[in-house]
Amino acid sequence: MKLILDLDTGIDDAMALAYAVGSPDLELIGVTGTYGNVYTEVGVQNVLNLLEMMGKPEIPVFLGEKKH
Repeated sequence: MKLILDLDTGIDDAMALAYAVGSPDLELIGVTGTYGNVYTEVGVQNVLNLLEMMGKPEIPVFLGEKKH
């Protein structure tokens, strides 16, 4: 199943990201960053860092709506 995650990547969303990347039943085709537990820019950087660590830097990540 193809999947796009919309995350405010703190700890809980980092776990969801890891599950999606590691699942043989899912194809993560993109991630969008949103405001929530962390500022949008911080969450997107967290996703980029995690994807790099997971060996999946090719998965596209998009900056979503900012709210401060």
